[in-house]
Amino acid sequence: MYLCSMEYELIWFEMEMTTMMFKWRTTFSREGVASTNLHFSQLQESSFYLKQIIRPYYIALISNFNAINEFSLATSTFDMSSAVWLVIFIYEENSTDYCHNPPGNIFHLRFNSEMLVRCGTENILREWYSINTDQIEINDIATWSLEKGISKMITDSLYERRHNLHGLIMKAVIVKDSPFLNVRKSGQLDGIFSQILREICITLNFSFNIVSEVEEYGRWNPKKKIWTGAIAELYAGHVDIALSGFTITSARLNAVDFTHPVFKTKNFLVIREPEKFGIKWSSYFQTFTNTVWIAILGVLMTASILLIFPKIKSGSDRKLRYLFIDNFLEIWGIFCQQGLADFSGESSLKIAYFSIFLLVTVLSAAYSAGLISFLTSTIHILPFHSLESFVQDGNYQLVVVRGTAFYDKFANSRDPLGKKIMKLMLEEEKLPLTQQEGYERICKNQKLAIYSIDQDNIVNLKIPCNVVRIATGHINSIAMTLSKHNQFTDVINFQLRKYDDNGMMHRLKQTIFKKKSNNIIKHQPVPLISVISLLILFLIGIILSTCILIIENFIFVRKMKKMSMAIRSYEFLSISDKQIPFIIDICKLYGQKSAILLYPESEKEMEMTTMMFKWRRALSRKDIATTNLRFSQLHKSLYYTKQIIRPFYIMMISDYNAMKEFSLTTSTFDISVAMWLVIFMYKGDNSDYCLNPPGNIFHLKFNSDMLVRCGTENILREWYSIDTRQVEINDVVTWSLEKGITKIVPDSLYERRHNLQGLIMRAVIVKDSPFIKINKNGELDGIYGRILRELCVTLNFSFEIVSEVEEYGRWNPTTKTWSGAIAELYYGRADISLSEFSMSNARLNAVDFTFPIFNSKDCLFFKKPEIFVIKWSSYFLTFNHSVWIAMFGVLIAVSILLIFFKKKNGTDCRIGHLLSDNFLEIWGIFCQQGIAESSDRFSLRIAYFSVFLLITILSAAYSAALISFLTTMSNTLPFDSLETFVQDGTYQLTVFRGTAHYDKFANSEDPLAKKLMKLMLEENKLPLTALEGFTNICKNRKLVIYTYNEMKKPVDPKITCNVVRVKTEHVNNIAIALSKHNPFTDVINFQLQKFFENGMMSHLKNSPFEKKSNDIIKHQPVTLIGVISLFIFIQIGIIISICILAIEKCIFSRKRKMSIVHHSPSIKSIRFYRKRRKINSDPLTLTIGHVFPYFCHRIVYSKFIKIIEGVTIASWCEHHETYFFTLRNVQKEHTEIGNHSFTQQTLFKCGYENQ
Repeated sequence: MYLCSMEYELIWFEMEMTTMMFKWRTTFSREGVASTNLHFSQLQESSFYLKQIIRPYYIALISNFNAINEFSLATSTFDMSSAVWLVIFIYEENSTDYCHNPPGNIFHLRFNSEMLVRCGTENILREWYSINTDQIEINDIATWSLEKGISKMITDSLYERRHNLHGLIMKAVIVKDSPFLNVRKSGQLDGIFSQILREICITLNFSFNIVSEVEEYGRWNPKKKIWTGAIAELYAGHVDIALSGFTITSARLNAVDFTHPVFKTKNFLVIREPEKFGIKWSSYFQTFTNTVWIAILGVLMTASILLIFPKIKSGSDRKLRYLFIDNFLEIWGIFCQQGLADFSGESSLKIAYFSIFLLVTVLSAAYSAGLISFLTSTIHILPFHSLESFVQDGNYQLVVVRGTAFYDKFANSRDPLGKKIMKLMLEEEKLPLTQQEGYERICKNQKLAIYSIDQDNIVNLKIPCNVVRIATGHINSIAMTLSKHNQFTDVINFQLRKYDDNGMMHRLKQTIFKKKSNNIIKHQPVPLISVISLLILFLIGIILSTCILIIENFIFVRKMKKMSMAIRSYEFLSISDKQIPFIIDICKLYGQKSAILLYPESEKEMEMTTMMFKWRRALSRKDIATTNLRFSQLHKSLYYTKQIIRPFYIMMISDYNAMKEFSLTTSTFDISVAMWLVIFMYKGDNSDYCLNPPGNIFHLKFNSDMLVRCGTENILREWYSIDTRQVEINDVVTWSLEKGITKIVPDSLYERRHNLQGLIMRAVIVKDSPFIKINKNGELDGIYGRILRELCVTLNFSFEIVSEVEEYGRWNPTTKTWSGAIAELYYGRADISLSEFSMSNARLNAVDFTFPIFNSKDCLFFKKPEIFVIKWSSYFLTFNHSVWIAMFGVLIAVSILLIFFKKKNGTDCRIGHLLSDNFLEIWGIFCQQGIAESSDRFSLRIAYFSVFLLITILSAAYSAALISFLTTMSNTLPFDSLETFVQDGTYQLTVFRGTAHYDKFANSEDPLAKKLMKLMLEENKLPLTALEGFTNICKNRKLVIYTYNEMKKPVDPKITCNVVRVKTEHVNNIAIALSKHNPFTDVINFQLQKFFENGMMSHLKNSPFEKKSNDIIKHQPVTLIGVISLFIFIQIGIIISICILAIEKCIFSRKRKMSIVHHSPSIKSIRFYRKRRKINSDPLTLTIGHVFPYFCHRIVYSKFIKIIEGVTIASWCEHHETYFFTLRNVQKEHTEIGNHSFTQQTLFKCGYENQ
C-alpha cells in the first residue's frame, strides 16, 4: 500500500518481543524500509518523526487484553486521523470478540481515520473507522496470502468506500431569505444549495436538523470581538453546517471550514436605470469615420464640377454657377436615393451617373446597416462606470446586505478606496437584511446603489424597476460552510468533486438558474429620444428652406421681409495578578471561550499552583472554561482538541529551564494546530531569549499562530518561522490596563505575513505546458507564469526548478507508484509545481491544491468534417409552416376575389383566363414585380395596395431571415456527446499522456468509461503536449482528443486545420499543486483570493488569451454550396419552361394549320357580309381583311379591298384566332394591304395592336 521509500513506525511493547522486533526490522531494512520501535506509552514521542515523514505509517501489535487497554489509553490523546494504521491482533484467548466486535470506539477513531486490522492469521484485512465516535464501522477491503500477496476487494478511493453515514443527523443553521436557498410553504428547502445538499444527503445517507435560523450570514465585530449570524453558530460549535451559500474570505477562513467553491460570480454595483434625456446627436455620423465623410463630401463636390464639362459639350446654355448648383442638387438627390428628372442620352454622362449610382448603392447599404445598430442599441448615460468613478461622483449612497462579507470588505479594508467607499455607506443598522429589500430600496431612491452579486444567480428575486449593472472586476467564490476541523468536510468535498466530474453540478445549476425566456433577443422599438436628433435636423432643414424661400421671394418678388433664426445649442517578569486583565483581554480579542494553561516544573510549586488557581477563577468569572497542564503533559491536551473548535494555549516561561522544557515538548507536537500565548515571566538573562530567540526554539512553522509577551511590556509580538531555522518576530498589538488591546497591524494573519524574505522553493515544471513557459529572458510566462510571478513579487519568494518532467502525473495501479510531476511532489523532491493541474480525488490524497484558478469544460476536439451539405430547406425555414400556408391561401384568395372586382368593372374575359391572369399578377407582386396597368377603380386600387403592403413587410422579414441562414455555416457532426461518440464507433480517442483524463476513464467503473477505453489509443502512443495532440487530429481525420476547452487557446495559432469541439457535461477545476501539508498553501490561497477579489486574476487570465485581432467579427462570404439549391431550382424552372414552350408551339402550330384549312371564307360568305353591313351600320364595324390569306396576288388587291370593307367587326373578331396570323402575313408580304387604314383599325379593335 505504501512505497518502499516511505518510512514506517513500529509500536511494540513487552521486552520478550525484542528478538521478533529485531527480525522484523532486519527484514524491513533489507527491503529499504526505515523503521523504529516504541512502546504504546511512547506514542506521543513519535510525533517527533511526523516532520520527517511525508505520511506516517504505524504498525500496532495487540498481544493481550492489557495491550488493548494500553493502546486505547494512548490513542485517547492522539489524533488518529493524522496517520495510517495497521493493527494486528496476535493473541488467541478471548480475542475474537475484540477484533471482530470491538466494544465501542476503543481506539478513538473518527470518520476520516485510516486503520487496517488483521485478526490473528486470518487472510482478510478489515478497515476500522467511526461515524458518530461511539461505534466502530468495519469493512472487509483486501485479502492476503503468501502466494498471491494482497488482493483488493474494493476500490482504492477512501471516500468511494465510505459513502454511507448510516442516517447521521447534522445540526444545521439556515439564513433567512438567502438568495441561494429558501423555504417553501410546504416546509421543503428550495434553491441551488438545497438541491446540492439533497443530492449529497441521498448519496451519503445522512440528514440535517435545522436547530437555528438567523437573519445574517455573519461578520467579525471588531468592537465586541465576536462573530455574528450563521458564522457565530458554527464558530461556537452550536451547529455543524450552514445550509446557505457563503462568500469565501480570509477572515472567515480562520473561523470556519469551506467546501470547494460551488460556483463563482462577479460583483456589481446596481442602480436604478437613469432617466436622463440623452439625445444621440452623433449617432447618424458615427456609422462612418471622419475620413469616409470627407471622401463623400469630396466626391459630391468633384462630381458636381466634373459634370459641368460634359453638359457644356452636349450643348447646354446655362451659366456655370447654375450648372454647378444643378449638378450639386442632382448628385445630392442620388445620395438621398432620388432619381434623375431627365436621363441624358450622352454616353459620357450615362457612365458618370452610373458610377455615382453604383457608389451610392454600396454606401447606402453600409450606412443603413450601421445606422440600424446605433438606433436599436439602448444608450444609458451612466454617472459612473467603476468603483473609482462611483467615489468620484459622490452623489450616490451605497448599501450592502447586512451581515455579509461585502460590509467587511470595505469596513475592515486599509485600502484608501475602501475607506472612501465607507464614507458613502449607510449606517450598519440601516442596511437591508435581504437582496429583495436592497433592490426595492434602490428602486425607491434614485441616488442609492447596492453592491451585490450577479442578480441572475439570485433565486426568486423580483426587481420592481429597471436597473443597470456596473461591473467592478471583483469575483466572489460561493461555497458551503462547516464548523472548523469538521471530520466530514473531506467526504463532502469528494462528492462535490464527483458532481463536477460527472456533470451533475452543471445540471443542478442550469436547473436553478434557467432563464424564463427562450433565449430569443427581444428587440425593443426605437424610442422617440433615439430619433429626436433626426427630427430636429429635419425641422432645421424645413426652417432653413422656408427662410431661403422667403429671402428669394424678397429678392425676386420684393414683397417679403428678411428673417433670421438662431439655434441654441457632473469617495512576568514577576509572578503577579497584573497578568490577569491582560489574559482576559487577549481571550476577548480572539473570541475564545476556553483555554488550556501550561506551566513548567518549578521549585516554586506552591506559588505556581496558587497563581493557576487565581487565573482559572478570574477566567471562569468571564465565562471562559480552563484547565491547567504541565509542559510534559502537553500531548494529553490533544484529548481536549476534539471538544474545542480551535484550542488556545496560555503558556508561562518562568526560567531558562522552563524554556528548554517547552522546546523539548514542542519538538514532537504540531504547533500549527492551535493558538498560543507565551508569557516570559522571569528576569535575569532572559531578555535575549524573548526578543532574540536562538533559532527556532519552539519548532514553529509559517502557519503557526503564537503571541509572545516579554515580562510586563505593553507590546505583544507574533512569532512564526519561514525556513524552520529562524523565528520571525513582528509587533502586532499593544496593551494597557486603561485602553486594553490596541491593534497596530491588520487582523488577517496573511495580511501581516506577506513577506517570505526571499525564500526559495523547490519547483518542478512540466515541459511544453500550454499555460506556462520560460521566455527568452528566463522569466516565467503564460497564464500560470504570470500568476506565479505576481505571487513571487507579492510574497517575496522565488523558485528553483529542480526537475523538468514530461507528464503531469497519474497513479499506476500496477506498480503502485505516481508518475510525472505528482511523483516529485509526493516523494518530497519538490515543494510546488509550476504547471496547471486538474483536481481529482486520487490526486487529493497525494498533494495539496490551491483554490481553482479557473474552471473549464471538457470537450471532444476533432478535425472539421468536410461534408457536402446542400441546404435544401434553408429557403423555407425562414417562416414556419403556418406562415407559408397563410401566404399560399392569400395568393389563391386574392386571385379569386379580384375576379369579382374585374367582372364588376365590365371585363368580358372568361373566368378561367381571369383566374390565371390574377394568379400571375399576385405572384408577380410576391416576386417584387409591378403590375402592367393600374385600374381606375378605387376598389381594385385598395386591393392592390393591401397586397403590396403585405408583400413589403413579408419580403423584409424573409430577406433578414434568409441572410442569416445563408451566412451561417452548417457543420454536420457525426456525434454531439460522449454517448453518441461511443455509438458512432468510427473514431479513436486520445488524451494527453500522464494526465487526470486518462485516469478518469482507465480507473472508472462506469460502463461508458469502459467503452471509451476500448476506443482509446495505447498509452505509449498518447501525445505528450497540446500541440502534438492537435497536430495528430489534423493528420488523422478519425482521431478525437479529449481535453478541457482552455487547452486549445494557447496553441490555437499553430493548429494547421479547422477544429470542431463537442462539449461534454464534465467540468475541470484547474489549480496549482503543492506537496502534501505544505505550510505555505494557506498564504498562497489567501493571495489568490485577493487576486480574485480585486480583479487582478481576471486581468492575468485574460492577458495570455487576448486576441491579436481587434475583436471584429469577420463575416465570411456566402459559399457556392450555400446557394446551390437555389441554382438548381432556377435550372429546373428553366427546363420546365422550355418544355412547356415547346409543347405549346407544337399545339399552336397544329391548330393554326387546321384553322387555315377549315375557316377560310368563300366568295359567297364575303358577299353575305357586305349585304349585312348595309343593314347593321354599327360605327365600330371594321374590315375582315385578316381573313384574306397571305398568298393573295396583286391583281386581286383592288377587288379584295372592296370586299373586306363590307364585313362587320363582330364577324371579324369572331374568327380572330384563325385569321389574325393570316392578316399579319399579308402585312409582311403586301405592305399596301398591311398599311391600309381599315386594316389597322381592325387590328386595334380586336386587341392586336401590339402584336
